[in-house]
Amino acid sequence: MNKLERIIDMTEHPERYADDDFCHISGNNGPISDEDIDHEWQRLMTSRRQLRHARLRWAALFIGVLFVSSLVYALILKTAPSPSLKAESMTDSVPPAMKAEQTADESPLSLPTVSRSFENVELGQILESLKPHYQLENITYASPQLEHLRLYYQWSSDDSLEEVASQLSSFEQLNIRIVNGNSLIVE
Repeated sequence: MNKLERIIDMTEHPERYADDDFCHISGNNGPISDEDIDHEWQRLMTSRRQLRHARLRWAALFIGVLFVSSLVYALILKTAPSPSLKAESMTDSVPPAMKAEQTADESPLSLPTVSRSFENVELGQILESLKPHYQLENITYASPQLEHLRLYYQWSSDDSLEEVASQLSSFEQLNIRIVNGNSLIVE
């Protein structure tokens, strides 16, 4: 019987063998003492603790790298200008009562078309916001109530001053006249 077959047989039928046979097959010359067992047990536990500490160190390192990466990513997002903020800063200042809609004709010879929606806005505010576009010098109101009249109006920068005056005059209470091409009289 070779050594491997003998070990298998000893494992299956330990009652057939004496303690000396086990010592002889294991290469040990005598019985194993309790001190040797304790010593080997301590050595095994120490190696397991070292392995556990190594795993914990790797986990802590991974968490640290993940945390620092998250901070850097958040910092980049916070400091980078967002496209929506760029678009908002490029639009002209519009009173809060107005909504601005801008569309551009992409021909190189013409300026982009700007359209604005005035929703429940006083006539005075509407005309003041249009004043720079048409280079108006003076707007005169026949009565103070006309200046505070609230309207809903859709304006386009393609419209001429005559067209704007005609459109606003279509309201029942208004009549707008152009004087000298740069002044309005609201009656």
